[in-house]
Amino acid sequence: MPFRLAALVLVVLLAGCDSSGPTSALRDLDGTYTVAELVFDPTAASLEDANIGARLDAQTSFDIFSGNGTVQFIISRAGVRSLATLDATATRGRATFTARAGSETELGALLLPRTFSLTFDPASPRTLTGDLPLANVNLEAFDATQYQGLRAVSGTLRIRLDRRASN
Repeated sequence: MPFRLAALVLVVLLAGCDSSGPTSALRDLDGTYTVAELVFDPTAASLEDANIGARLDAQTSFDIFSGNGTVQFIISRAGVRSLATLDATATRGRATFTARAGSETELGALLLPRTFSLTFDPASPRTLTGDLPLANVNLEAFDATQYQGLRAVSGTLRIRLDRRASN
C-alpha cells in the first residue's frame, strides 16, 4: 500500500510539471512589438469607440526582455516620447504586466490599468491580445471635445500587440 501511494504521488507531481514554465514562456515572448490595436469600446452603444492606438506614432514599441522580466513600453505621441517600465511574468498562453512605480501615468494616458494580462498562442507567440473590462474611464481626459463630461465610462479596452518581423 505505501508503494502505491508513493507511486500515485509521483505521478501527480510529474503530471503537474511543464517544460514551458514561467521562465520559458516569457523567453518565448522576447522581442519588440508594435501596437496593432488599442481601442476602448464603451458599453453604452451611443458612444463612439476611442481609438487610442490611432494617436500613437510608429515609433511606439513594447519591448519584452525575458532575462530580467521587464518591458520597456516606449510611447510616442505627436513626436513626444515617454517610457513606461513594467514587470512581466508569463505562463503557457498568458502574460501579465505590472507597471513599476512612476509608470502608471504613462499607462493611464493609454487607458491601460496598472496591471493587465494578455493572451498568446504558445505554439506561435507572435501576437499578444486582450479584452480588458474597465470601469470609471475618464474619456474626457482622452479627448475633451468628443467626450465632454464623460468621466466615468465602463467598457472594454481591446489591445493587440504584434511582434516585429525582424525578431
